[in-house]
Amino acid sequence: MWVLYKALADLVVVAHFTYLAAMVFGGFAAARWHRFLPLHLVAVGWALGAVTIHYDCPLTGLEQQLREYASRGVYKGSFLRHYVRGVLFPEWFTPYVVTAMVTLVVAGWIRLASTWSRRTQASGYR
Repeated sequence: MWVLYKALADLVVVAHFTYLAAMVFGGFAAARWHRFLPLHLVAVGWALGAVTIHYDCPLTGLEQQLREYASRGVYKGSFLRHYVRGVLFPEWFTPYVVTAMVTLVVAGWIRLASTWSRRTQASGYR
């Protein structure tokens, strides 16, 4: 049974990284696929709340609970601290990565607005 819990925990990690990709690149995706916009807005809204209000991500809690069921070591702290900060880049680089992520979100929104503006003009609406 522990194999199932470990696999589910690994799936939650994939979901977590997918969430991060939807948050950062979602504006670009929504410019191409309009139905992606609500998902992107929820992802960005959740991230803003987590940064400003400081609530815990339920995916982190779920992953840790599944790892505990699998009798695997449970890490302390957040998903970002365990898998991203200090792992994918040095800890001191965090402000630069955050700035790059915000820049990508804003650039995606600019791309989305540009795409919608061109479509509106092409359809004859003013």
